[in-house]
Amino acid sequence: MSTLARCTARPFVMPKIMPTRLELYDNSTSRWLFNDHEQRALRHVDYNVQELISSACVSVGATACTEMIKIAEGSLNKVFRLTFNNDQTAIARIPSTRMFGSGVSWATASEVATLHAMRNVVKLRVPKVLAWAKDATNPVGSPYIILEDIAGVPLHHEWTLPETRGEPVRKMVRAVCNIMAGAAYLPYARLGGLYFREDFPSQPQPPLLPEAFARRFSDFEASSTVGPIANLLWWRPFHDEPEFNRGPWDNIEDCIRSAIALERRAVQRHREDPSSLCFTRSKMEDLDEVERLLSNVEAMAPRIDVVFSTMKHPGWSTHGNIVHPDLRANNLIVPPRTEDNIKSRLAKPVVIDWQGASILPFPFQARIPHVVAFEPTIVYPDGTPWISINGNVVSPLPDIELSPEQQVVAEAECRRAHRQTAFVETLTRGLPEWNVTLSNEFFSELFRPLFQGVLRTCADGPLDLRYLLMGIEQLSVHLLGPVPFSFTEQERKAHRREMKQSRIYEARLQLLRNRLDCTDDGRVDKEQYETAMEELKKAKNEWNEEEYGAPFPFEDGKWGAHL
Repeated sequence: MSTLARCTARPFVMPKIMPTRLELYDNSTSRWLFNDHEQRALRHVDYNVQELISSACVSVGATACTEMIKIAEGSLNKVFRLTFNNDQTAIARIPSTRMFGSGVSWATASEVATLHAMRNVVKLRVPKVLAWAKDATNPVGSPYIILEDIAGVPLHHEWTLPETRGEPVRKMVRAVCNIMAGAAYLPYARLGGLYFREDFPSQPQPPLLPEAFARRFSDFEASSTVGPIANLLWWRPFHDEPEFNRGPWDNIEDCIRSAIALERRAVQRHREDPSSLCFTRSKMEDLDEVERLLSNVEAMAPRIDVVFSTMKHPGWSTHGNIVHPDLRANNLIVPPRTEDNIKSRLAKPVVIDWQGASILPFPFQARIPHVVAFEPTIVYPDGTPWISINGNVVSPLPDIELSPEQQVVAEAECRRAHRQTAFVETLTRGLPEWNVTLSNEFFSELFRPLFQGVLRTCADGPLDLRYLLMGIEQLSVHLLGPVPFSFTEQERKAHRREMKQSRIYEARLQLLRNRLDCTDDGRVDKEQYETAMEELKKAKNEWNEEEYGAPFPFEDGKWGAHL
């Protein structure tokens, strides 16, 4: 669109304050306790920094950039704040092209179109896009987005602090509910990702919205369309083949079949090169089961419409809503704290990072987002969490002694648990369609994780997808009718044994992560790397493979989420 022109003019003066070469092109803040070389290589980017600065100058009407600093980076992007000689600032974002592979152009174009729709049509508080390019065929040599610089701080800096409680928390919970309801306001006629029509110049485009909404939002209908899904899950390693169907789809059945086709291709590639199973949790002998499980999903796919009709919401199968992929505290920007805004500042957050936003059926939107989700970290050795939620009741287990450090964590867990119950109560009050999905086991625990289960079956092993399908089979009498697959009692017993061992392993893995202060794939702050490596050596010597049911997990060549 003309208001989001891809900048081509080139004023350039090198800023006096610049990031180091490492900060510009590599992950400069993290190290990995295993697979360090592979993880860092995946996050390396190549681009022309002078051209990026030039485009940013044009986007804000400046003749020079006086300062460029790196303010954030994750697996998917490097983020810089630029200050200009006209006293303006802007944010420049470079995506990790190796992480997305051939999907990076779709991810960039779809995010820009989504931000435009959320800001100008739905009226959510999101950053304004100042300039962008969706692929490497521009002077920067990489996709990029220049965004307005939102004055404020990420919510995660204070969201877990003991003093963040009471009315400010209630305001934030209501704000999160409004964000999700706003994103779900428009029903899209197809499933996939949102784009500008100019991204498909030679293709006729079907309607964007159902007829009643298309008349009300005629400008939006004329300028936008639904295209391929841009979420990384659909473009990750062994899925990065552009010719596969990633949408748009007319219904959820077609969407599921496309996911199955992608994962079947991954199975084929692993069979052709068994060494490629490095970095996964699957072995060659698992691939036969993976294929059987995918066939079960395929056989069940036509019956998903039946579930929607029993919920009296048949449009859920064919109409989609925008789903933010990662609604967590560090993606919500709030004003800096002052004496005057202590109670009000959390009421109207700005939502950033819409990269990977998708158009999916309503049950994918009606979920508990990360920012208010309770995820227990204090667990018994058998995997039982210390705190559990039953309905709106938060229940700590009795008779457990906690160290002073654990007590701090336990109090934080209680706050998170209460925030989750407050969110569910606030969101579902007066919105029965949201309550249907949040309270329904099929939607909340089995259907919503299905794409993750299918598209990561090879990467994570067959256990998760088998768990989902066994749960669906048990619920089928009430929802689906008889499903066209079944598991034998022997298979169920074997699965229960594996699940029991998995819970023990996951509990030990959580204790290990807590001990090393690292993520699932071993990421630590760069300053803590040497200390963590020393602690890792001790942890490896203490690991009991027979008791925990698996070899020590943090070694080169072992599982990595993005590898």
